[in-house]
Amino acid sequence: MQANSAPIRAELLEAVQQCSSRGLSHTAKWAAEQLVGLAMPSGSEEEEGPTVLCTGTEFLDAREQDVYTLAKALFDLKEYLRAWHLLSKARSAKNRFLKCYALYLAGEKRKEEESLEQAGSEVSASLVVNPRLEELFKDLQLMHERNQMDPFFYYLYGVVLKERDMKAEAIVMFCHSVTRMPCLWCAWSELGSLCVDAKDIPHQQLPEHWAKLFFYGLVYSELNRSEEALQYYRRLREVFPNSNYVGSRIAVALYDLREYDDSAVEFEDVMERDPYQLEHVDMYSNILYVKGEKIALSSLAHRAFLIDKFRPETNCIVGNYYSLKEQHEKAVVYFQRALRVDPKCLSAWTLMGHEYVELKNTPSAIDAYRHAVDLCPRDYRAWYGLGQTYEILQLYYYALYYFRKAANLRPLDSRMWCAMAGCYVNLKRTAEAVECYQRAEAHGDASIATAKLAELYLEMKQLHRAAQYYEKFISLKSSEEPRDSDKDGLRFLANYYLREGMLDKAEQCCIRLLSFSGPEKEDGRVLLSEIQYLRLRSGGPSPAPALAAPSGPSAAAGGLAFSRTGAQVSRR
Repeated sequence: MQANSAPIRAELLEAVQQCSSRGLSHTAKWAAEQLVGLAMPSGSEEEEGPTVLCTGTEFLDAREQDVYTLAKALFDLKEYLRAWHLLSKARSAKNRFLKCYALYLAGEKRKEEESLEQAGSEVSASLVVNPRLEELFKDLQLMHERNQMDPFFYYLYGVVLKERDMKAEAIVMFCHSVTRMPCLWCAWSELGSLCVDAKDIPHQQLPEHWAKLFFYGLVYSELNRSEEALQYYRRLREVFPNSNYVGSRIAVALYDLREYDDSAVEFEDVMERDPYQLEHVDMYSNILYVKGEKIALSSLAHRAFLIDKFRPETNCIVGNYYSLKEQHEKAVVYFQRALRVDPKCLSAWTLMGHEYVELKNTPSAIDAYRHAVDLCPRDYRAWYGLGQTYEILQLYYYALYYFRKAANLRPLDSRMWCAMAGCYVNLKRTAEAVECYQRAEAHGDASIATAKLAELYLEMKQLHRAAQYYEKFISLKSSEEPRDSDKDGLRFLANYYLREGMLDKAEQCCIRLLSFSGPEKEDGRVLLSEIQYLRLRSGGPSPAPALAAPSGPSAAAGGLAFSRTGAQVSRR
C-alpha cells in the first residue's frame, strides 16, 4: 500500500480535534495512535512537518463558546444530564451533537445502574433499555428529515437505530457517516458489529479511502477469517509502521490462526514500544497459558497489576495465572472482578465458564458461556465451551448443536469436527462420525482423526479401510518412539499383514510391539515366531490367523473429554 503521508496526517489530526471536542474519546485516541504510528515523511518534510488545515473547524460566538467550555467540562466529569441541560439552547452543530450525545450517555448510565439493580432478580438485565432512546430517536429523525445531519449526527442516529433493532437503517446511517468523514472510527466499528456475515458488508456504499482497510481488517477478524484480516493489516503496516493498534491486530490475527510463536513476537514488540499498554495483552497471556510458561505469565500478571489492577485485562491475566497453577477458585474470583469492571468483557465470561467446568460446576459454566454467546454470537470459543459442557453431562444432542455452531464459525478448524464426530460416535451414528473425522483430517488434524477413522472402520468390519488408516497413522509417527496410542494400530496391522501374506511389513510391526511392556510385547513375540515358521515353510499353505481387535481405553470411540486441552481450546 503506497500513500502520501501528508494528507493522511492532516485527516488524522483533524479527526483528533473534532472527536475530542465532541466527547468521542475512543475515536480521538484511535486517530492519535495512527497519527503517531504513521511513517515520517522523508527529506525536508520531516524537519518542517506538513501544513495542516482543519477544514471542519467550527467557530462559535463568545457566548456559545463559554457554554461549550462548561458543558464539555461537565461531560468529561460524566455529569451528562447537566451538560445536556446546559446545551438545551445550542445552535451550532458541535454543541447540538454534544447535547444529544450527553443525553444518550446519560441513558446508558441509567441503563447500567438498572442492570446492576436487577442482578439476581427474576427480571433479566438484558431486558433493561436506555430510557432516553425514544426521545433521541424523535429528535434525530426530525433532523434527518430536515437535512440537518453531519457525520457525527449520522453516527449517533445509527447507534440509536441499532439499539432499536433497526439494523438495515443503521447500516445506511453508518455508511453516510464514514462517507462524509472517513476517519470517524466509531462509525466504522459500529458498522462492523452489524456485519454478522461477509455478505452483510456494504462494499458499494463505502468510500474509497485508506480507512476502509482498517474496517476490513476488523470485520474479517470478527468473522474468523483471520488470514484475510492479516493481509489487510500487513498492507496497513507499510503506511503505519509504528502503530501499536496495527501491531496488536496483527498479533491477534496470528493468535487466531494458532501461530502462537509469531503472535507472541508481535505482542512483545508492541509492549516494548508501549510498556504500559494493556489492550489485547490478555490474549498474550492466553498464549503463555497454552505454552505452559508459568514464570513468564507470573511476570506479566505482576506487571499488569502494577499498571492498573482494576482493568478487565489485568484481572483476566491474573485469572489465567491462577488457572495455570490449577487454583481454579482464585481464577474465578479474578474473572468475576473483570466482569464487575466491564460486564461485556467477552474473554472473562468464556474463561470463567472453563474454570467452572474444572470445578465441576456445570450450571454456572453453562450460564457463563451463554453470557458470552449473547455478547458475541461470532465467538466460537464460547459455543465450543457449551458443547464440551453438555458433552460432560452426556447430553450429546445438545453438545452436537453447540459444536455445529462452533464449526460453522470455524469450518477450517479440525478441533470442531473432531468434537462433532465424538458426539456422533456416542449417538451410534457412525457414518456421520466418519464424515466429520474425514473433514478434520482434511483440515490438518491427521493424527487424531486418522486413528479414530481406523477404529470406526474396524468397528464397521471394513478391515481394508481400517488398515489404510492405521497405516497412515503409524507412518505419521514412524520417526518417533512408539507410544501407548500406537499399540492397537501396530497389533492390528501385524495381524492384517500376516493374513495378507506381507511378512516383511508384519515383522516390522512386531518389532515395534516389542518396545512395549505388557501383553503387546508378548503378542509381538508370538507373531514373530509365526512369521519365522511361515518363512521356513517354503511353498506350503499358511494358516490365516484371526485379526486381533484393539482393546483398552484408546479403542473406545467416545467424545473428547474435557481436560487441560479443553482449557487451551477455550483460550485459542
